Amino acid sequence: MKVKIKTLLAGPGGIIQPGQIADVDPEQAVALIAGGFAVAVEGMPEPEKPQVVEDEAAPKPVGTRRSRK
Repeated sequence: MKVKIKTLLAGPGGIIQPGQIADVDPEQAVALIAGGFAVAVEGMPEPEKPQVVEDEAAPKPVGTRRSRK
């Protein structure tokens, strides 16, 4: 599977510079994409980013710093 590398990738198989297209096995491609180290070029859509939903009933944090005058 082809992925576009976002960060420097180095290992026993060699070095891949950011921006390069690499052909990796599907299992490694899934791990790289899920970790944010690569984006899919073909064959697989990018995973959805988790959405943060604020709970209205959750207590709001209270500041502990006092202002100095």
